[in-house]
Amino acid sequence: MDQNYFYIIAAFLFGFLIGRVNLLQRITTGEYFDKKPKPKSFLSKTEPNKDILINDSKFVTEVSTAGLEKSAAAIGETQVVSDDINSSAAKLAQLKRG
Repeated sequence: MDQNYFYIIAAFLFGFLIGRVNLLQRITTGEYFDKKPKPKSFLSKTEPNKDILINDSKFVTEVSTAGLEKSAAAIGETQVVSDDINSSAAKLAQLKRG
């Protein structure tokens, strides 16, 4: 039983040391600090950053947030949907066919 703990601790330390050596190697070569753009998804390639153009000739005179905020009466409102399992199954079947 004591030898099993030795092997587990030895394997952990070996992996830890390999990770540290790899990190130090990446830091000394400068690879760790490189600023590479990350892809937006797994399959897409990285795209160069697009410049943002600001038009100084246009300005906003009034900003209204009335449509963005709900009133206190509208916060507690709920919608009741009368779907049952049969209609949900029928919709799913239609989606599979189409």
